[in-house]
Amino acid sequence: EIGNLEPGDDEFLRKAADFRDAVLAHIRQEEEHEFPHLREALAPEDAEQLNAEVHAFRRSFGAVRTA
Repeated sequence: EIGNLEPGDDEFLRKAADFRDAVLAHIRQEEEHEFPHLREALAPEDAEQLNAEVHAFRRSFGAVRTA
């Protein structure tokens, strides 16, 4: 569906923003419910690596969570 739209079109931009928002909502869900269990189970250096990778991914979407 989005493949039929021009990148500058309003519809394309709306769908891209909706997709970005859905991905960020999924990330928030994982951070709040799944990652705490992972961090407890991981060695400290592995937990730090997980945090760094999550933050890098969030920055790639232009949304860094400060909390």
